[in-house]
Amino acid sequence: MRFAFHIKVFGTVQGVGFRYYTKLKADELKVIGNVQNMSDGSVEINVSGSEDIVYSFLDWCHKGPASSFVSKLEYQKIDIDFPSNEFLILR
Repeated sequence: MRFAFHIKVFGTVQGVGFRYYTKLKADELKVIGNVQNMSDGSVEINVSGSEDIVYSFLDWCHKGPASSFVSKLEYQKIDIDFPSNEFLILR
């Protein structure tokens, strides 16, 4: 069964490689979804996979890569079907 979250990450998360490292972590954990920069300076992530793996990914998002500073994380469980079986950087 697939388990999915919509995640919004706030802090110093743009211009520091956050999307790149998010994709690396997603590929490492074999989750699918997408990540993108938002106009308000946050990063938005949709992720799907097995429940334990998605929670591991969520734990990583609380810290992010060393180049970033995560000040706040908002997330909610969602029902979503992704059009591909990979993790994509949208913008």
